[in-house]
Amino acid sequence: MARQRADRDYYAILGLGPEASEEEIRRTYRRLALEWHPDRNPGNPRAEERFKEISEAYAVLMDPAKRQAYEGARRAGRSAGFDPSREEVFRDLFNDPRASAIFEELTREMSRMGMRVERSDFERTLFGGRVVMSGRVVVISPLTPVRMLWRLGRAALRASQPPPPPEARRAFPPERGLLGQIVEMDSPGYVEFALKGQPGKTYRLEPVYETPEKKDLFFIFKDLTSRKETYEAGRFLHTPLPVDRVVDLDFNRAYNPPCAFTAFATCPLPIKENHLDVRIPAGELRFHLHQ
Repeated sequence: MARQRADRDYYAILGLGPEASEEEIRRTYRRLALEWHPDRNPGNPRAEERFKEISEAYAVLMDPAKRQAYEGARRAGRSAGFDPSREEVFRDLFNDPRASAIFEELTREMSRMGMRVERSDFERTLFGGRVVMSGRVVVISPLTPVRMLWRLGRAALRASQPPPPPEARRAFPPERGLLGQIVEMDSPGYVEFALKGQPGKTYRLEPVYETPEKKDLFFIFKDLTSRKETYEAGRFLHTPLPVDRVVDLDFNRAYNPPCAFTAFATCPLPIKENHLDVRIPAGELRFHLHQ
């Protein structure tokens, strides 16, 4: 007989305790998802089920209503009736912009590892060949050419758009990477901020636009916690675009680059201007492989 959802220890699946905050749940899931994604574990039949297992745990614990119902059912016993289907849990996850935003982060991380992954690939993996769109489940054959044609059309559309004039953008000086490639990244300027307990002292970071769509700001930085407490090469942070010239700079959302998890990735390094002469004891800590 299949186990009811209330019998599953979602906290143990993620390696967390019941007191874990949403930020800890999000951060832990991101690390485990990068580790167990089937595309990073070819030939490992356990990987896909493990990926679904941690995704189900993340989906339940990131949904306040489901988390409360799950914890109540565990206290009361199986008869309490917390038993949504895995498909229902995943459908609600992808329809929740706050919780499903993690897949945008994972897409960027895996792209930096040289893997072509899109949000729909996560849906396809979790739904076994189906993609969630606007609250409905649409069955798509693995052989359908629709996705390929959409990619070609998008590439052609981008190629047809004229580039912005040089004076309309500010670019970092080209940097030659370890593989010999030169990468230019546009920067809209800088963000100036102050820290509590340091009156009169301000710090400055220069973000870049990671994608041509310029949907958010991408910060690559390091600080005095680097090496001993946080990843020595630096960390990444994405923020929404400024509103009325104000940026929501939340260092609790700073995370490790792919290089912190594997030796088979190359990552951008922070420019000199983004080396902060101060400790930022917030965000993701060092991954155990680098301790």
